[in-house]
Amino acid sequence: MIGWEFPPYISGGLGTHTYELTRKMPDDVNITFFMPDRGEISTPWMKIKRIKVSVGFGPYTTFTGSVLSDSIVKSVENYAKEVCKMAKQTDFDIIHCHDWLTILGGICAKRETGKPLVFTVHSTEYDRSIGNPCPWVMDIEKYGIREADGIIAVSKRIKKQIIEKYGADPNKIKVIYNAIDASSFDCGLKIKPGEDMILSLGRLTLHKGLDHLLRAAKIVVEHHPNAKFVIAGKGDKFRELLELSIDLGIENSVFFLGYVPQKDITKLYARADVFMLPSVFEPFGITALEAMAAGTPTIISKTSGVSEVATNVFKVDFWDTEKMASRILEILNYKELSEEMSNNCRHEAKHITWDDIAIQTRDFYKSLLR
Repeated sequence: MIGWEFPPYISGGLGTHTYELTRKMPDDVNITFFMPDRGEISTPWMKIKRIKVSVGFGPYTTFTGSVLSDSIVKSVENYAKEVCKMAKQTDFDIIHCHDWLTILGGICAKRETGKPLVFTVHSTEYDRSIGNPCPWVMDIEKYGIREADGIIAVSKRIKKQIIEKYGADPNKIKVIYNAIDASSFDCGLKIKPGEDMILSLGRLTLHKGLDHLLRAAKIVVEHHPNAKFVIAGKGDKFRELLELSIDLGIENSVFFLGYVPQKDITKLYARADVFMLPSVFEPFGITALEAMAAGTPTIISKTSGVSEVATNVFKVDFWDTEKMASRILEILNYKELSEEMSNNCRHEAKHITWDDIAIQTRDFYKSLLR
């Protein structure tokens, strides 16, 4: 398996996905995990091979729209070359890559060894850039989709998009959703200080829809002055979002926490009265499942992959700030509703497990090997 990040070096759902998927893989699957060398990492359930690359690596490397740094280009190309070299020295039956950052290495390894290639598409450049894709990245994605023997899409929405925008063969695609280790987030209680807290967690990027959330926040604060909006995460839209909160006159009700370590995220979920996932697009949205597991009433955009599996949540259009605000106010103002959503969210999240996802993935491997 070829990855780009792995705990503790993670910047989003990709690291969580590879950690949980490999951890829960059935015993008849032996994994060797390739990743960039960012420091000593080991696990009891698989071999990790750290690959040294010369430039551009850090846990939170990002790019925006059609602008791509030279260091990222070099890192991806160098990583592919080193992966290919190491693959020739490793015994395996199948290659599994995650997202565009790793697929060049996977294609090279396939050509050198003749082994089948699986490509998990967690997101697409077309979506990440809101329709203004970086041609180099999009070309890599198209290349990977064409060369892969099997494709895993993390939602039906992603499957539909790679067929329509990337020309993927639908017969190669299997939808396998993300999941949750509910026990890691359910502390069995809700922390309830005086002020009502609405939480959003994720990278501060254009597609996360946080500008729409802030406009909804203005409506909420007008009707519920004690409401506090907490936004956790880093990203290139921080300054714009900060300035928007000032322009809207709600700067005293909005708090930007920056990056929050994984160990503190559970506390945030337990403290929150409402969790928001207002994304313009979201290939999946693991954070919504985490919040649900913590018993936090959850509101998600209809354009998120998690909306295909979660039922005990409110679903809104990302652009409908009035409906978004109305749903937040309903949860804050009606205790019975809040308690019912909390119990139902917690119960539902327990049944969306990585054990099931790992078995589906193993079975997909077997279908390709046959």
